Amino acid sequence: MKQSYEYLFAGVILGFSISLLFISFFTLNLDVLKVLAFIIPFGAFLFAIAKYVEELHYKKQKDTYEFYEKVIYEKFTDLTNKIGDRFKYREYFLSLSTEERLLHKQDLKKIELLLHLLSSKIKNDVLDGNIIKSVFNETSKQMFLSLLVHYQLSFLSRPAVVFEIYEYLYDDIDEFNKKADIQLREINDYLNTIGKNSMKVSVDNSVKSVEEWLAFVTDKTNSCIDREEVLDILQTIKFVYPTSEIYSNIGLVYAKCFDDHTIALKYFQKSYLLNKKNIYAYSGAMVSNFRINKKVDLAFMELKSMNPDLLEDDFILRNKIGLLLEFGDKNRAAILLEKVKDHNLKEAIVKKLNE
Repeated sequence: MKQSYEYLFAGVILGFSISLLFISFFTLNLDVLKVLAFIIPFGAFLFAIAKYVEELHYKKQKDTYEFYEKVIYEKFTDLTNKIGDRFKYREYFLSLSTEERLLHKQDLKKIELLLHLLSSKIKNDVLDGNIIKSVFNETSKQMFLSLLVHYQLSFLSRPAVVFEIYEYLYDDIDEFNKKADIQLREINDYLNTIGKNSMKVSVDNSVKSVEEWLAFVTDKTNSCIDREEVLDILQTIKFVYPTSEIYSNIGLVYAKCFDDHTIALKYFQKSYLLNKKNIYAYSGAMVSNFRINKKVDLAFMELKSMNPDLLEDDFILRNKIGLLLEFGDKNRAAILLEKVKDHNLKEAIVKKLNE
C-alpha cells in the first residue's frame, strides 16, 4: 500500500511542478504553450492514478490468495474434513457419543465464523470476486447443501450466512432455497421418526436409544412415579436430541406430575414450533393455557398455527370439547361433537353432555 501512495504522491508533485514551469508562458499568449501547460501535468496525473489503481488491483489479488491459503484452504478445509469423518451415514453419526457430537457442534460454529469472515470481506470488496468464484465453483454447490445437513442433524439453526454467500457465488439462489427447504422437512421427519432409534443417550452410565428411553419413562409419566428421575432423563435427552417430541414429553411431565402449567406451556409451545404436525403439543398447550387463564377462547388460540386439517383430528376435538364442558358451554361442545369420527368416543362425549 505504501508503494501505491508513492505513485499518487509522485504524480501530484510532477503535475504541480510542470504547471509552475509553464505558467509563465501564459503571458506570452501562445496557444500551443497554453495547451502544453495543461496536457503535460494532466497526463502525468492520469499516469499516476493508473499506476495507483494497478497497484490496488495487484494488492487485492495478493490478499485474496493469502486469504484462500490461510483461511479457506487450511482452516475451512480442515474443519469440513473433520465433520465429514464423523458423518459416514446418518445412523452412524447419531450413534456417536455425547462428547463427539459436542465436538461436531463446536466445529460447525467455527465454520460459521469463517463464513461470516468471508461474507464481511465480500461485502466490503476486500477480496477479488473472480478468484473467490473460481475457488467455489460449480462443484461446490452440493457442499453448501451438505453443510446445512450437518447443522440440522446437530440441532443448530441453519446459518443465514450460507445463503448469503451462495447468492453471491451463484445465480440460482431460488433453486437452492427450494432444495434447502425440502431437505429441512425431510431431515426433521427423519429425526422425529427413524432418528430416535439410532440416537444413543447415556444417563447415569446407562446407554439406550431415545426410543428406548421414551418407552422407559412412559409408564412412570402416566403414574407420576419417580417424577424427578423422569424429568432428569428427558432433560438429558433434550440436551443432545431436542426434538418436538422430547419437548412435549417434558411439558406433559410438568403439567401432569408437577401441576406446573406455566412451565409446561412453554415446553408445549416450543414443541409445536418445532413440529407443526405434533397434535399432542398443540393439545397440551391448549389445556395448560386454560388451566392458567381459565378462558377457553384464549386457550383455543394455541391452535391458530395448526394445519387446518389437523383441527378435525378426534384427539384435538376431544380435548376442545372437554374444555368447553369444563367451562360450561355445552352448546359449542355439541356443535363440535358432530365432527367427531370415532363412534365410541362420540358416545362417551354424549354421556357427559347429558350429565
